[in-house]
Order: sequence, then C-alpha cells, then structure tokens
Amino acid sequence: MTLTGKTVSHYEILSKIGAGGMASVYLANDLKHGRQVAIKVMNSDIGASIGTTRFLSEIETRVRFNDNCARAVCECRLLKTDK
Repeated sequence: MTLTGKTVSHYEILSKIGAGGMASVYLANDLKHGRQVAIKVMNSDIGASIGTTRFLSEIETRVRFNDNCARAVCECRLLKTDK
C-alpha cells in the first residue's frame, strides 16, 4: 500500500523517502502547521505479526534521546487503514 498522494489526518503525503524491514518513511506537508515533516508508517504485515509494541517502544526511545542531528518527534498515533 502506498500513501503517496493521500491525506492522512492533517498530513498531505508527498513521496516515499525510505523503507526498512519494519516501516516506510514518507515526506509530507503538515497542513495544520505549514511545515514539511517525515512520517514513519509501520508495514501492515509487521504490525499483524508482532503488533505495535516494538514500534511504539522505538518512538518512546527516540523521544527520550536528545540529538542535534535528528528532528524531534512531534506526534505519535495509531491509525487503522484499509488495504
């Protein structure tokens, strides 16, 4: 499933900018705040097999980690999507 060209919540998905074994990363316009953001989306097959615990744990770890080379986590939520 690709999100490119779709709007999810207040994010307009522009393009896929990366992918790994667990998730894909998209460049998006934050229509609410007028800025570009990266959105990490867990692959649905991974979510079905291992659940969301590891994914959310990774986000929590990132929030606690303060590094000038990486951007801040602005929002985290679970959304159900149709395939």
